[in-house]
Amino acid sequence: MKNLVVVFVMLLTLIVINDLRSQSAPQIFDYDSKWKEIDSLYNYGLPESAMKILQELFVNAKGENNTVQYVRALLYKMKLTQYNEEDSFFKNLSEMKNEEANAGFPMKQFLNSLIGDMYWTYYQNNRYDLLERTRVENFTLEDIKTWDATKVIEQSIQYYKNSISEPERLQQVNIDGYNDMLNNYVYDKYIPNGRKYRPTLYDFLAFKAIGFFSNKEAGVTRPADQFLLNDPIYMSDAKEFSGLDITTKDVFSFDYYAITILRDVIRFHLNDGNTDALVDADLKRLNFVYQSSGNAEKESIYLKALQNMLDKYSIYPVSTLISYEIANVYQNRGAKYVQGITDNYKDDLRIAYSICKEAADKYPDSDGAQNCKAVMAALDSKSRQITLEAYNVHNKPFRTLVTYKNVNKLYYKIVETSYDEIRQIEDDYQNYNDYAKYNAEIISRFNDKESVHSFSINLPNDGDLQAHKTEVKIPSLKTGV
Repeated sequence: MKNLVVVFVMLLTLIVINDLRSQSAPQIFDYDSKWKEIDSLYNYGLPESAMKILQELFVNAKGENNTVQYVRALLYKMKLTQYNEEDSFFKNLSEMKNEEANAGFPMKQFLNSLIGDMYWTYYQNNRYDLLERTRVENFTLEDIKTWDATKVIEQSIQYYKNSISEPERLQQVNIDGYNDMLNNYVYDKYIPNGRKYRPTLYDFLAFKAIGFFSNKEAGVTRPADQFLLNDPIYMSDAKEFSGLDITTKDVFSFDYYAITILRDVIRFHLNDGNTDALVDADLKRLNFVYQSSGNAEKESIYLKALQNMLDKYSIYPVSTLISYEIANVYQNRGAKYVQGITDNYKDDLRIAYSICKEAADKYPDSDGAQNCKAVMAALDSKSRQITLEAYNVHNKPFRTLVTYKNVNKLYYKIVETSYDEIRQIEDDYQNYNDYAKYNAEIISRFNDKESVHSFSINLPNDGDLQAHKTEVKIPSLKTGV
């Protein structure tokens, strides 16, 4: 009997210990499997079933202060209700604002950014109605349906500004922890190359705000004392620019908000030693000022600023992004060249090609090198077009206009055809999705025919990569050829 009591006590002890272990072991919520289940139900047309599981996930993420899963779940909820509930946009906006009011760091910043997105989307979708409404002064309107354009944009501005509050804390949060939310990392594990230029949560949210404030359409209010970016100081070197005290009375100036956020991002990366992020941000700043400035000398100022950057960062692979931007300027200038009018800009495409080649040869695996290779391929491509007059006199030579690029010689073969054959060719075209294949078959068809005339001409080509025009004489042809 005594032995039985001992055994019973030992068993009871083991049960208690196991029970305590089961109580103390944390229950890990399997987000990945829940997301796959939610996606599966949604794809099978069962949004209500998906919503039940999503709500469970949402509550769990909120309780754990798991920003990634929380924001992702909130966005998915909006997706599920978008087409299933009347006035879903306004309900989603109200829910988002309620969540934001009670959220902590960094959920609050994320939610502010998302609410800013929602207001801006509402403005874009309703701009014409909003712009026709009269502004109401000194009166609180809670219903967004009664707001005018200025009120909607005012809210967008405020929420985007709030999204980068507490910048020092945001700068300490590595963006890698947000892969699941930013690029569907749960499924494909792919991280975009550009992620290295946004290393922190601050960078991510700041550039989302900059994207909004860079929108020229948004600035609907134009005060007399408008903020402008005409001063060359805004294209000074990064260190000087980062120390600027930029102020304005123009509270609706999108240029002002964009340039001040860019200044703060550049100031941050000047101090943290991240060269890739610094160069990318500084290039965004210079390009933004160049596009926004009304200074008559802005192109030369921009080119000088870019060249100074290139000289400073030439030992880094990221310098190829600078080379690419410089080449872009010359490529755009080269597009202004008009043969026979002026030689201005004639050699600019060749300069752009040379800049890109040097960069691509120096750091062939860099992001900027890939951009430069695309520019080189476009500039080096061959093209030719022959234009004939609608009617030509038979048995007499006639002229054709040849427009060509990077072509040294043209070979002509004139064959006899008929209207019926041409109509058949046009009908056949409707059955092709691949123009290159169609074109190759047309060439093959006519190449098999016996020629009426064949000849070749040499075209002047000095290697400037520009399109040129010249006239070519076609020998006399009989009627119908």
